[in-house]
Amino acid sequence: MHRLKAVKDFSLSLRNCGKDRYIPKGHIFGPTISGDYIMQYCYAGCGVFSVEGVTYPVKKGECMITFPGQQRIETADGLTPWRHIWLSFEGASAKHFFSMLGAKKGSPVISFFGQSKIPYLMEKIIELSEKTEPGGEFILASKLYEFFDECLKAKKDKTSGLKVKDVYVSHAVNYLELHFTEQDIRVEKLAESIGIDRSYFYGIFKEITGLSPKEYLTDLRMKKAAELLKIPGATVTNVAYSVGYEPSVFSKAFKSYFGINPSGCIDNYN
Repeated sequence: MHRLKAVKDFSLSLRNCGKDRYIPKGHIFGPTISGDYIMQYCYAGCGVFSVEGVTYPVKKGECMITFPGQQRIETADGLTPWRHIWLSFEGASAKHFFSMLGAKKGSPVISFFGQSKIPYLMEKIIELSEKTEPGGEFILASKLYEFFDECLKAKKDKTSGLKVKDVYVSHAVNYLELHFTEQDIRVEKLAESIGIDRSYFYGIFKEITGLSPKEYLTDLRMKKAAELLKIPGATVTNVAYSVGYEPSVFSKAFKSYFGINPSGCIDNYN
């Protein structure tokens, strides 16, 4: 008889869970610190997480992973109501799972675009966690592993069938969406973040998006700026810094893009 090798410390337990059905615009929660791994799936709207002083925007179809001991602040987007569902775990399996998903400190946002089964399984886990029937803990544990398996499949499916260059550009676009607030973003830095040559990266990015990396970044920043200027109390200076510009440079770039000064937008909105 063949004896299977025991798996050491393959522990996993659900520590907490919940579903925020509606988070008001501009609502801020935190700062908080947890000793567990926290996985928050955004199923509607969008919001912003600040973890250890670094800001990460999270939109529908994306998950934010917070690691044990990290301080986080959650802010609902100023324009769109935010809804997310969350689970927190502890155990060696939790660490292994997030490692397999590619989540790490400094890159904690995971995308599962269009994968509707994930929030369904999370809701099922919440439902099971509220029951106290005998043996329920075993059913809950099996559902957790089913959920982990589905996440890994969804992550794999997201890039299956894509050409290598499509995956590279997808990573670059995700990087820009996470770091557009930073002033020092260069083509070299983008290429380095995904581990390819600068010239090759520039060529495939323009081929697939129709824009150079710089043009794409400008387009992203201007659209974000236009949204921020609609918020009551917004100032040109604050918006400029929020999208990675010095105020004087921002005003010129905004007028070049939209044909109107940003101060004029504030007057129109207010």
